[in-house]
Amino acid sequence: MIAMSIDYLRMIFIVIIKSNEVLNMTINQTLTIHELADYLHVHPNTIYKFVREERIPFIKVGKGYRFFKDEVIRALKTNAVGNG
Repeated sequence: MIAMSIDYLRMIFIVIIKSNEVLNMTINQTLTIHELADYLHVHPNTIYKFVREERIPFIKVGKGYRFFKDEVIRALKTNAVGNG
């Protein structure tokens, strides 16, 4: 019974660690308007325009916006115009 309890606690501990890693990864990958503008080398007004036109995915946090870097990159690649 004790061995099973230790294994159970070990499993819970691993789940908590993995959940925390995912949470930290998600938090670290969110960007503000200005951070995204700096990353993309554009003016913040360009990001506001993309938000208004729904060209990039975003989440509303209070009065501000947050962006998941990977999702923005994917959306911009999908909507990119070819050079041909």
